[in-house]
Amino acid sequence: MTISLDKTALTTITRPNFTFSQETITASTDTAEEDEDFEEINSVTAVINQTEDNVTITSGSTSVAIVGTYSNPFSDTFTYVDGDSSDKLMTPITVISEDNVPEDKIFFSLSQDTSSSVNRTYTVTVTFNETSTETFTVTHTINNEFDAIKNFVDTYYD
Repeated sequence: MTISLDKTALTTITRPNFTFSQETITASTDTAEEDEDFEEINSVTAVINQTEDNVTITSGSTSVAIVGTYSNPFSDTFTYVDGDSSDKLMTPITVISEDNVPEDKIFFSLSQDTSSSVNRTYTVTVTFNETSTETFTVTHTINNEFDAIKNFVDTYYD
């Protein structure tokens, strides 16, 4: 008797697109109802192992659905000053992630995160025979597109 998932990895996405379409993970058993050791799946749940506010997880009797948008997981560092200033007139401000860069600033230092990818992981729990559980790890890879930061800077100054 074996409980399994139809996938342990979600479809890879690539920066700057952190939004992903619904993915469904379905649990199954290798036993049939007429088998003496039949494993009846009662529910499938999941939790994300990182803090993400815009991911929706919908549990079901034999599957779980996951959809949403991740926050930018890459740690690009931007150092800037106000648009009408310089590093001689004000103390430069450093932020991590393009999500934290305010409008109308002048960059004078940028350090791009050179990680090739970042993973988000989910713990999927399958409940079977009413009280038994088995857990699995499902991974979602976010690839780093190195031109994304160039495109961000280019559109920032438009």
